Amino acid sequence: MADSRLRQYGLSSAVDGRTSVPGLYFVGVHRVRKNKSAILYGIGEDARLVAEQVIAGLQ
Repeated sequence: MADSRLRQYGLSSAVDGRTSVPGLYFVGVHRVRKNKSAILYGIGEDARLVAEQVIAGLQ
């Protein structure tokens, strides 16, 4: 699971690609959001969500 992988690097978790570190996001990590997050078929959804979060944080 993605959370256990993130914890080994000192990050608490990722919610919709956003980590506990301000400004640090992940896409393409297995099961960050869905089973298909790590494949080309699913990464677009995650990338779109992360981009929206980044833009919202800049406003």
